[in-house]
Amino acid sequence: MEKHNRKISEEAWKSLRQQSKINQEVLKKDIQIAKQERIEKSLEKQITAANELIGKMQGNKNDDSRKDIGVNNELSNAIEIIKKQKKEITTLKNNVNIQNGFKSFNFTNEEIEKCIDKTRKKNGKHNYAAIAREWCCDNETAKNFIKRKGLANY
Repeated sequence: MEKHNRKISEEAWKSLRQQSKINQEVLKKDIQIAKQERIEKSLEKQITAANELIGKMQGNKNDDSRKDIGVNNELSNAIEIIKKQKKEITTLKNNVNIQNGFKSFNFTNEEIEKCIDKTRKKNGKHNYAAIAREWCCDNETAKNFIKRKGLANY
């Protein structure tokens, strides 16, 4: 009789554990959904505020109702900075291809030599960490690429 009761209680505990795991997963999903909704709402607010400021910036320049001239200038400067950064990112993405699992850069030997000369250490050795920072990659990746190009002894 006791064995039967133990089996029943063990089965009950197992079902409770499974139910609690399911409840935890449901709570995690609910929390994720709530976070996404909050993010979406804040983004919507930011977008509407930015659209309002852009509308004010595009308005009549002689209009005296524009009180946020400083904010408009900051916004236009920020937009210009973002555009420059996007251009830099696209150029970096265009210069890097992944071939056979390795990063392959589309640099000419002259460009690589200029980069090596610019980042050379005082003792005359290559500074692979500085090269990697310029190329937005790991220093081992830069070192391997330079070796593959045959410029390791340059």
